[in-house]
Amino acid sequence: MIGGYDTSRLAGDLSTFHLGNWTSQLPCPLQVRVTAVTYVFPNGSLGSVLGGSDLDGAHNDPSGMAACVEPFQERFTFTPLMVERLVSITGYDNSTNSPHSGLTFPAHSRPKGTLQIKLDNGYTTTIPNEQLFTLKRGSDDNGLYVITNSSVFETGIAYNVDDDPKTVQPRLGGLYLTFNYLIVDYDNGKFQMAPNLNEAPGPSASITTLCTPSSVDSNLDPDQTTTSHGHAPSRAATIGGGTTGAIVGLAAIAGLAMYLLHKRRQNRQRKDQNPAEETVSPDDTLLDGKMQAELALVSYCLCI
Repeated sequence: MIGGYDTSRLAGDLSTFHLGNWTSQLPCPLQVRVTAVTYVFPNGSLGSVLGGSDLDGAHNDPSGMAACVEPFQERFTFTPLMVERLVSITGYDNSTNSPHSGLTFPAHSRPKGTLQIKLDNGYTTTIPNEQLFTLKRGSDDNGLYVITNSSVFETGIAYNVDDDPKTVQPRLGGLYLTFNYLIVDYDNGKFQMAPNLNEAPGPSASITTLCTPSSVDSNLDPDQTTTSHGHAPSRAATIGGGTTGAIVGLAAIAGLAMYLLHKRRQNRQRKDQNPAEETVSPDDTLLDGKMQAELALVSYCLCI
């Protein structure tokens, strides 16, 4: 969505963050400080994934772990030390002779906990178990996103324990945005997040305008402003160029939305034709979760 946001998609209050400066250490504008990452067991006990020693790295300081909110990456990226802690907490077998790799688990020993991510302003997101651990999927010969191994669960966190910590940039990816509505306001140097309603958009949209359209100064004297070729710029061209850019942007987003909805229909038709695929697991929800994350990207709001 360009120029506004849909308040009917919000499941809570908006929290505001300042857009960050793009640097080699933080190559993104959507910068946050993570103060806690906690694994919550079904009995309520807690396992700390983010510890004090994680705040001494190249990208961090005592106020929290610096991270990028990254819409174009699906999984979380944490520091190698955080992933090591998660390995210990979940009981993942990372021995050299283990048949499973990359934080994957056999179906009979799938972890049962959830993951909580808390930012420095108190904003907290919980990733439910059925989205954090999902049946292993990939593309089939027809390019459809399907279950590739119904006996293995994978984790929505990149496995990077062997990486150099100095080269790892913590990122909160599309899985994080599945549960957060993201609004970006470049004009005012801020972005906002709120808990997202995790369901397909309905007809009852409630759009709030975010941006003020720019206009051409009616007092501008064309004779006082020239192009590099010595000619005054065409006002119609200026307006037309801006309008064309906005139309192209809207068309691109509309096309993406139509593609995603078409893909969902195809997958539903495929499941109707092959009902056996639905029996592999009662928690088979990664496809819907991935779709929700993609819908969150469609809700990405820019002022132009």
